[in-house]
Amino acid sequence: MSICQEANQHGERNRSKDLFETVSRLTKKTFPTVRVIKDEAGQTLTENGEILERWKEYCETLYRDNSNVTFVVEPSPREPAPTLEEVSTDSGRF
Repeated sequence: MSICQEANQHGERNRSKDLFETVSRLTKKTFPTVRVIKDEAGQTLTENGEILERWKEYCETLYRDNSNVTFVVEPSPREPAPTLEEVSTDSGRF
């Protein structure tokens, strides 16, 4: 059965969802997939093996131990302790 006959049958049977899907298959434009990524030096990689290797290198750098990095933590003002009214379930808030 051709796609046009299929669409016609869906229309005759009032199956709008199936008709829409059939028409979408007819009118959908396909675009070729281009896989491109750049390495650390900015060179373009197009081969699947090179791309996979670059992703591996990238992920390894994300999880590499950078123990020479120091973080400065500044003290923040503390919140006051909650009052009995704030934690009481009888206050009507909960």
